[in-house]
Amino acid sequence: MLGKAGQGKSYWAGAVSRAWACGRLPQYDFVFSVPCHCLNRPGDVYRLQDLLFSLGPRPLLAADEVFSHIVKRPDRVLLILDAFEELEAQDGFLHSTCGPAPAEPCSLRGLLAGLFQKKLLRGCTLLLTARPRGRLVQSLSKADALFELSGFSMEQAQAYVMRYFECSGMTEHQDRASGTAPRPAISSQSQP
Repeated sequence: MLGKAGQGKSYWAGAVSRAWACGRLPQYDFVFSVPCHCLNRPGDVYRLQDLLFSLGPRPLLAADEVFSHIVKRPDRVLLILDAFEELEAQDGFLHSTCGPAPAEPCSLRGLLAGLFQKKLLRGCTLLLTARPRGRLVQSLSKADALFELSGFSMEQAQAYVMRYFECSGMTEHQDRASGTAPRPAISSQSQP
């Protein structure tokens, strides 16, 4: 999923995770959402289990039987790599070498290469969110599908805000939130 900064890619990735947690994505037994800024750790070696359970913003406890299920049924796993463009040197994953087995440690680059080359978790759904820039676009030419999040027009944003306040019963805030109420003036003065 591609989109400019502030268009809602990370929010959408979170919404997908919440939908799964509420039982609305029954095709997946597990959904992992990993912000890529958590993955910029050069020089260390990791196992697939580390990527799924330990490298995110909130490390998870993982029982061996859970990981065993994931390895046996990768088609029931959704892995979201959010803000993929934040990874250092993200190009070349399609040509890097990776560890032959999920339990074998290798570099983070090797793990990601294994996922991209479908050597690790073959059959899992790999979803990337990213800003469409630089060499990343070349790497995505191998993607099964590309989506672009275009954001809202000013009219759509105003309609959303108005509807939000109508549904929440806080109609007294509609004018201010929609931008039709007078705005307080903000001034700046410098001291000589």
